[in-house]
Amino acid sequence: MGSKREVVYLSELKDIQILWPGDIRSLAEFKLRCCDSEDKIANSNSRGGIQKSRPTIHGLAADFEHMTNISISRIERILKDYGFNLGATIEFDVLKLVSSIC
Repeated sequence: MGSKREVVYLSELKDIQILWPGDIRSLAEFKLRCCDSEDKIANSNSRGGIQKSRPTIHGLAADFEHMTNISISRIERILKDYGFNLGATIEFDVLKLVSSIC
């Protein structure tokens, strides 16, 4: 049996700062919206299962590095200092509410 992957919700990223307060959260929301849009296209063309893509904290750090030229090791160190697991997936907060109700 595989272990359940850790989830980080957008609200947990609100106070993270690399360049300015909330920069990581803003990028994470953008990435989640992109994933949903790409999945919608892929799922409309699919005859099989439903695709649901989500970025990881590591992937977000890599995107941030690409956009800012700040080294990924520095970004990841900051994220680890905030207590984040680099392998955790990022999710919208609405799922946090749904899972707490069930």
